[in-house]
Amino acid sequence: MLAAMRTTPFKKDSRTGCRMVMADDVLKFRRESERQRRKALEDMRDAAEEIGMYDTPDECIPVRTR
Repeated sequence: MLAAMRTTPFKKDSRTGCRMVMADDVLKFRRESERQRRKALEDMRDAAEEIGMYDTPDECIPVRTR
């Protein structure tokens, strides 16, 4: 994700030094990040199904308490 941010074109404000990014580039970055996130979640779900995690009874799944 950081690599994508580094390759996004920007202009620097001469007074403040702030980076200004085009709205289209920000939206493109957000769409791509969302696509990658969904793909990762699908892969994790598929892996869980493959090893039978969804077949495990609830009482056998450890519960995290705080």
